Amino acid sequence: MAKKILTLVKRIFSIIIGLVAAYTLFNIIYELFDDGYFLFYEYVIFLIVSVFLIVFLVLWNIRKSKYVYFLLFIPVSLVCGYIFWLQHYDSEDDYILEINYGGAPTITGYIGDKTDLRIPRKAQKMDIWKIGEYSFSNTGLTSVVIPQEIYSIDEYAFANNKLKKINIPNTVRHIFEGAFQSNQLTEVNLSRNLTVIGKNAFWNNQIKKIKIHRGVTSIRDYAFAVNKLESVSIPNSVTHIHYRAFTNNNLTNVIIPNSVTYIGDWAFAMNKLTSVTISSGISEIGNMVFGLNELTSIVIPDNVTSIKNHAFTMNRQLTSISIGSNVIIEEDGGFLFDFAEFYKDMGSRAGLYTYNKGGWTVQFR
Repeated sequence: MAKKILTLVKRIFSIIIGLVAAYTLFNIIYELFDDGYFLFYEYVIFLIVSVFLIVFLVLWNIRKSKYVYFLLFIPVSLVCGYIFWLQHYDSEDDYILEINYGGAPTITGYIGDKTDLRIPRKAQKMDIWKIGEYSFSNTGLTSVVIPQEIYSIDEYAFANNKLKKINIPNTVRHIFEGAFQSNQLTEVNLSRNLTVIGKNAFWNNQIKKIKIHRGVTSIRDYAFAVNKLESVSIPNSVTHIHYRAFTNNNLTNVIIPNSVTYIGDWAFAMNKLTSVTISSGISEIGNMVFGLNELTSIVIPDNVTSIKNHAFTMNRQLTSISIGSNVIIEEDGGFLFDFAEFYKDMGSRAGLYTYNKGGWTVQFR
C-alpha cells in the first residue's frame, strides 16, 4: 500500500515539475515574440530553470543518480533570488498614478532615480492603461520596458532621454506627439495594433529602419524626421502622410501604397531617393514633397492633376518623367531643364518625356 502511495506521489510530483518546466518555456517564447516584457537576464534565468527541471525529471524517473535531488537546488535558488529581486525592483512608490477623466489609471510621473526601468503592470492595485504626458521626459532613461496592458503613450512621455531601443507592446493603439522624440533610438518595434503615429513621435533619433504595421491610417508631421532611415515599410492602410513625416533621412527607395490620398509638403524631402512609387490615389504632389533627392526617373500616376512649386526641386539627374495629360505644373514644379515649359508646349499630353543631349523628347501615349 505504502509503495503504491509513493508511486502515486512520484507521478503527481513529476506532473507538477513537468507543468512548471513547460509553463516556464511557454512564457519565454510568448514574451520573446509578443511584447518583450522580460529583461535579458530574466530570459536567461527562466531558461536555466526550465532546463534543470527537465533534466531532473528525466534522471529522477530513470533513477540514474541518488544525488539527483541536488539538481533542484539551482532552479529553486534562482527562483527565490528572482522573487526577492522583484520585491526591490522599480517600487510602485516611484510612480505617480492618477485616474483620468475617462477612468483610465494613468502614470503621470516618475520620482525614482533608476535609468533602466521596467514599468509595472499594476500600481495601487490597479492595472495601468496609459502613460501620461511628460511622465518620463528628461529623466535620463537609458532603457525601458513597457507592459502589455498599456494602450496609449501620451505627449512627450519619453522625450529627451537616452533610449536606444524600444518595444511598443501590441496593446498600444496611439502614440501621441513627441512621445519618443530626441532620444538615441536605433531600433524600434511598433505595435501591430497602432492606428496613429503622432506629430514628432520619433523625431530626432538614429533609427535606420522601421516597419509600420497594417492598421496605421495616419503618419503625422515630423513623425520620423531627422533620423537615419534607410528603409521604411508603409502599409496599405495609411491614407495620410503629413508634413515632413520622413524628411531628412537616408531613404533610397520608397513605395507609397495606393491607399494614400494625401502627402504633406516636404514629406520625403532631403533623403537619398533614387526611385519612388507614388500612390495612384494621389491627386496633388505638394511643395518640396520629393525635393533634394537623387531621383533619375519618375512615374507620375494619371490621377495626379497638380504638381506644386519645388515638388521635385534639386533632383539634378531627373531626366525621365512619365506623366499624364493636362497636369497643372505650378511655376516649374522644381523640374530642371525647362521641363514644365516643354510639357506645356507639347499640349500637356500624356507620355514619357526624356532629356538627352541638351533637349527633351517625348513618346506620347
